[in-house]
Amino acid sequence: MKLFDAVDEGILLTNSDLILLDANKWVETQLRQERSQLQGKKLEDIFEELNVLLLKRRIKTALLLKEKTYFHYESMPYIFKMSPLGITASHLSVMYQNITIVPRNDDEVYVIIYDKTTEALSSLNEQKYLHHLQSLNTTLHEYVTTLDQSVMTITTDLSGTILSV
Repeated sequence: MKLFDAVDEGILLTNSDLILLDANKWVETQLRQERSQLQGKKLEDIFEELNVLLLKRRIKTALLLKEKTYFHYESMPYIFKMSPLGITASHLSVMYQNITIVPRNDDEVYVIIYDKTTEALSSLNEQKYLHHLQSLNTTLHEYVTTLDQSVMTITTDLSGTILSV
């Protein structure tokens, strides 16, 4: 088994025209298609709702600079519309992804797709709970202010004589 097929991320080999040259086993499994059926197709014909202009711009940048470029799920949840993997994310309609584009030569790049759905769900849940805690804190502060304004303090001596109000 080649390393290309052994990794737990999707790997696409494409050119600057977005023609799929190769894909690893992860992609085959995710798309439920053999790589031979995918090879030679345009990525926009494989992945619905693909932002072709954005992807081409990032690929062009990677090729021009001969350096990796990235997409992070917090700025854009996905580039390639796919169903999420795993049971915990099965209620979602798309997989949250980090994408790395790595130049192979002057016209080809590897596009690596990392499934970040679990991390994204954790982050979304943390934000939801943080918002709830902030709301509870505001409510508590309002109650304490009301109590401070409504409570009367009485000072007495040991015999019960009121000293101050």
